[in-house]
Amino acid sequence: CDSNDYNGCFGLGSKAPFAYTDTMTIISITDGIKRIYTATLKAGKPRCFAMTDNDGQLLEISTDEPDGLEVKIAVKADDIEEFEEQAQLVYCRFMLQPEGVDVEPITYQMESADGVWGLRESSDISGAYGIMGNIAYPLDALNIRGLTSDQRHILNKLNIDINFPIGALDIAPSREHLSYEDSTSNNIKKALDHV
Repeated sequence: CDSNDYNGCFGLGSKAPFAYTDTMTIISITDGIKRIYTATLKAGKPRCFAMTDNDGQLLEISTDEPDGLEVKIAVKADDIEEFEEQAQLVYCRFMLQPEGVDVEPITYQMESADGVWGLRESSDISGAYGIMGNIAYPLDALNIRGLTSDQRHILNKLNIDINFPIGALDIAPSREHLSYEDSTSNNIKKALDHV
């Protein structure tokens, strides 16, 4: 998609379960119709199969469940705690919390009146983060040219979250960090001037 109105749109999230497993179940509900698919990896390539009825036709089940998409994977018992910890780190900043996941939202000791930035109370997560589309990206002062001493102090010394509109920050191909293009660096510096 070519819009800043939506999260995602890079095509990577749909393949994320394959980083852990070779099989996933996908349940899609649209306009009162539930469809179930199985996605697998074969020779490193994803394949998707729709659940069919006895005649080989796509199985469509009437439901009163709300529209949505559910992806299920089997998790090894030894990995459950790690999944829970990672879910806490990812979802703690989500404005809309997922169901079925016990998440303690981030709390702030001080916030800007407009909600653009907040100083975190928790010391579990340290450093400065840019929040875009609910995802936290570390802000690295070493990668931003032309910072003032005050801007550098904020990034290096404060446990701060700074919210950015979708599209304001460029994301590295790894999806884990920012790509510090001029536009990203300039947007970060502008935001730091308002802290």
